[in-house]
Amino acid sequence: MKRIVPMIEELVRDALNATTDARKFDRGNTAAGKRTRKQMQVVRQAAKQIRMEIQEIRSERREDKNAKIS
Repeated sequence: MKRIVPMIEELVRDALNATTDARKFDRGNTAAGKRTRKQMQVVRQAAKQIRMEIQEIRSERREDKNAKIS
């Protein structure tokens, strides 16, 4: 199980790496827009994975807490 903070840090790095192409797109380079969209899809998938990991951890904690009570 990965820790959440490193996963978020990786997501932020991916998003920051997309800014170079995003700037090019803003200046009119259409091909850079395609690269930016692709990079944002990677960020989106990473965010989804983080959300799933957090939910899994929360569920495990809830089960552990309930097991201790029983």
